Amino acid sequence: MTSSRRRITQADAASTQADGVSSQANGASSQANGASSQADGASSQADGASSRKRRIISSQRRIISSQRRIISSQRRVISS
Repeated sequence: MTSSRRRITQADAASTQADGVSSQANGASSQANGASSQADGASSQADGASSRKRRIISSQRRIISSQRRIISSQRRVISS
């Protein structure tokens, strides 16, 4: 009877250790997921900054283009 109880206790201890290892693995996985999320966030921020730069450059090009048209029309007026 005692040896059977001892085996049950050992099995419980082994099961508890396995649960602990599983919990640690889950914790490591959660940390990896968190790091991945942070990387995604940083990438999104970089994309946002890049998109803002593209919009600014695009609007500057439009301004320059309109200034060229104004200068061109002024030259026509001066030459006539």
